[in-house]
Amino acid sequence: MWKTWFRAFSVNPNLSAYELTLGSRWLHSHRPLLKAVSDALYLGLTTAIGFRTLGEEYTEIYQTSSNRKPSALRRYGYVLAESLGFHVVIQFLWPRVRRRLQWQLDEVEGQNQRREKLLKGIIAVFENISSVHLALFYFLGTYYSLPKRIFRIRYVSAVTCVVLIIDLHETIDAE
Repeated sequence: MWKTWFRAFSVNPNLSAYELTLGSRWLHSHRPLLKAVSDALYLGLTTAIGFRTLGEEYTEIYQTSSNRKPSALRRYGYVLAESLGFHVVIQFLWPRVRRRLQWQLDEVEGQNQRREKLLKGIIAVFENISSVHLALFYFLGTYYSLPKRIFRIRYVSAVTCVVLIIDLHETIDAE
């Protein structure tokens, strides 16, 4: 919710300025890029520098990686992947990979059944990667977004954090 509010606050007031300078056609064709830039700005001002987002503060959850705060490298990687990653993948990488896989498939069609099935399977998995990730999320209950799965960033509630801190203090006191 807060991310949507921030996106509306950061992008929508500037839309008329973009429209006057760049034209409505440019604005319409580059709306996903503007959304990605807005997300990068929001996550850069919160997650990348180590602060919680407004939604995380509201629900009292923290991001963790191996029971610690995620490292700066993981946070920056997550911000880039979450905001610009899908835009880059969908616009630039996937069409090239798809053409190359389709070319290889056309080349081996009818000659090698195993390789043909493998290439068809690879294409199907890549085309449905978000559905595969969502199924993994529903079955396993971890990593809500694909970039969080890639960078192994999980959420933990404030109650769990208190238990971890108490356990850490008991471990230190026992030594």
